Amino acid sequence: MPALTDDAVALLTARNFGHLATLLPDGAPHSVPVWVGGRG
Repeated sequence: MPALTDDAVALLTARNFGHLATLLPDGAPHSVPVWVGGRG
């Protein structure tokens, strides 16, 4: 299995945004930005 490049490691360990999507009671979508972090 190939090792990750330095650029890939930097991207995965940096603070990133993700989006959490759910459905409201009326069925409408609701999306909010959240911080995504990993443990290194």
